[in-house]
Amino acid sequence: MPRPVCVNCQCEFRREKDDTGVVQMADSKPYSLWGGDLWKCPGCEAEIVIVFGKVSITKHQPEFEAAIKAHQRPGERIVYVYEGAADEGSKQNEISRPIYDLTI
Repeated sequence: MPRPVCVNCQCEFRREKDDTGVVQMADSKPYSLWGGDLWKCPGCEAEIVIVFGKVSITKHQPEFEAAIKAHQRPGERIVYVYEGAADEGSKQNEISRPIYDLTI
């Protein structure tokens, strides 16, 4: 089991929730849906999603948006991953909702 550590607080993250939906984006369009574990730092409340399955839940198809909605339970969020989101001039700077730059 991984033991992620917060660089800022120097304490271990704690697992908050299993099977958080993560949509991997490709060319600014949703490409695949993964399930990952949401972890949170007890000090600064930074969040990460790690421990993905070996196979995506679904890949882009005509019913892809419906698959995302079916995976999202009430009150839960879906995390969108944009490759290179931390780069200057990236898609992250153009989007109003929070984007979590995750390494898969």
